Amino acid sequence: EGLTAALVDPPLLPLSIDSVTAAASAAAGQPYLVQLTATLADNKQQPVGGLLYRRGQELVIVPTAEKLSGTLLARDAAPVVLLTVPAGALPAGQYRVTVAGSRTARSWALQVH
Repeated sequence: EGLTAALVDPPLLPLSIDSVTAAASAAAGQPYLVQLTATLADNKQQPVGGLLYRRGQELVIVPTAEKLSGTLLARDAAPVVLLTVPAGALPAGQYRVTVAGSRTARSWALQVH
């Protein structure tokens, strides 16, 4: 809620983050993968990526979607999304990671070494 209020152009969030698969530790020089399933509002939305926000030791991943135009429909209202944090984007340390949805989110601890 606070993140959405702080952004000039808030992203179209999924309704809920249903599951997350991600390692509890990562090497600073390697990409960090996060796989998630999310429930979208309807089949007129399609996942397009994600945004990563960092404040101190808190990381917030915001999966983003876009509205489909015309009569196009997405195949699944609960898609599997694979997001990659680029190698070197996170310095060594202990983090609390949250993947945000508009109604529910998922969080876990991450050690980067």
